[in-house]
Amino acid sequence: MFIYLQNPTMSGELAVFTDWLFEMWAWQYFRVVILMVVLWLIYLCIKNAALVDFGWVCNYFLLGCGLFALVADSQNYKFYLFFALLVAWASRLGGYLLLTRICREHKDPRYEKISEEKTNKALYFFINYQLQGFLATICASTLYFTFRRPDYNNIYTIVIGSLITAIGVIGEAISDQQLWNYKNRIDKPRGTIFQEGLWKKSRHPNLFFELMVWFGFAITGINDNGIEVLGFLGPTVLWAIMNFLTIPISEKHMYDTRPDYPDFVRRTNKFLPV
Repeated sequence: MFIYLQNPTMSGELAVFTDWLFEMWAWQYFRVVILMVVLWLIYLCIKNAALVDFGWVCNYFLLGCGLFALVADSQNYKFYLFFALLVAWASRLGGYLLLTRICREHKDPRYEKISEEKTNKALYFFINYQLQGFLATICASTLYFTFRRPDYNNIYTIVIGSLITAIGVIGEAISDQQLWNYKNRIDKPRGTIFQEGLWKKSRHPNLFFELMVWFGFAITGINDNGIEVLGFLGPTVLWAIMNFLTIPISEKHMYDTRPDYPDFVRRTNKFLPV
């Protein structure tokens, strides 16, 4: 602590770090807790655990709205650009999940399989929903650095980060739509694997573009302070969740239900659609 106080730069970085912790946890996190309790109560009524995926998107958007509200009065154009990108991402992905999973009462086999061995499903999913809310808050903490510094405009990080995020939103929309179109094809052979479009070279192109969205947002938060690299913590944790949790669970289900899936794994990338 003494070293930080003796160095104005380090002291400033420490102040940013503590503000980041305060804004994301003391001021914002309680909203996530409440939202996930509400969604859990809805789950108890509709019995569709996939609602938690929709909640993940809602958490990001909720946190982003709170952070944007703190700087909206500055009337800095970059914040309105970033917020527009956030709205585009949340409305597209949230709408997709709501329409294809919740409204159609589609139950994700991953959640159904996991919950089969639980004696108290209600308690299990309450913990699961709160855990996902906690992780979403860590991942969304990137937005703290995005919606910061109205006095500083780095044209390079604004343009590059926004472009990467926009490409991510579009690419994820295309990959989701391609898979959805395939799932709804009447003539598709039963038990086959979709291997067309962006899914020809990648097993999870939608997740790749989702990572692009958040690495793009992390870039927009870079200005002239070294502590701003903390913005990359969010997408890094998101990658870890995808790589070590989401994908292994999804691919285990594919291995169990698709005999030719091991060959598909050998021929494709996990993320990159090239």
